[in-house]
Amino acid sequence: MIIKKYLMKRGFLIFLFMTFRSSVIHAQENVKDSSATDQRVFTFVEKSAEFPGGLTEFYKFIGHNINYPKEARKKRIEGKVFISFVIEQDGSVDNIKIVKSANEHLDKEAIRIMGLSPKWIPGEQSGRKIRQLYTIPISFRLGR
Repeated sequence: MIIKKYLMKRGFLIFLFMTFRSSVIHAQENVKDSSATDQRVFTFVEKSAEFPGGLTEFYKFIGHNINYPKEARKKRIEGKVFISFVIEQDGSVDNIKIVKSANEHLDKEAIRIMGLSPKWIPGEQSGRKIRQLYTIPISFRLGR
């Protein structure tokens, strides 16, 4: 894989596993006319939010922007950071949080990367753009 070769050249290997949670939420009989005022955050949706260009482009985005923290590299710290974030109705990434920590340095880098994310294509429910919660693991591994 091109991405794997790129990351190995930089002295480390990072695997990113995305767990897209997309399935149909319980049908709603009475949907509000104005989705702009609907502030609910969905986890299961009819049409899930998507990174522009799909998963391959998301991997490239991570690979081009990640900087393995110097302190973690020096101490040979590896781990998996689980982060959650909300894709807003306009596609922006908001409310980035650590769900499961690996190490404070790795946590900060995972948050920094997601904060750089361009706008996503927002998810939809009943034909309306919605706010969607994502949780993804980011694995930090030093090259062997």
